[in-house]
Amino acid sequence: MTIREEMRRLQSLEPQRARLRPLENPGPVPAGVGVGEAAQGGSGAGIASPLTERDPSQRTYHPVRTITTSDGLFQFDWQPLASLVMEDANAQPVVLEFADPDPPE
Repeated sequence: MTIREEMRRLQSLEPQRARLRPLENPGPVPAGVGVGEAAQGGSGAGIASPLTERDPSQRTYHPVRTITTSDGLFQFDWQPLASLVMEDANAQPVVLEFADPDPPE
């Protein structure tokens, strides 16, 4: 049988439609009393918004990376942020530490 004949034979077939079996109606849900549990309140610890950076000189950085554009025409140095010291509304220090986005191998 040639490819052309095979294609004509396939085109002449009618698609088979699968039929799903009907589901039984489960009926109504019986009446009942709802029960819920109250969530526990906060412990009072945590960070009070807003956060403010008081001293930018306290920032630390990961090592400098040299990034080259895909065409190789341009290069620039990039030094990712490693940590940042902020102060919350209660004057408590908050240290944000950032992972090295591209650790050296």
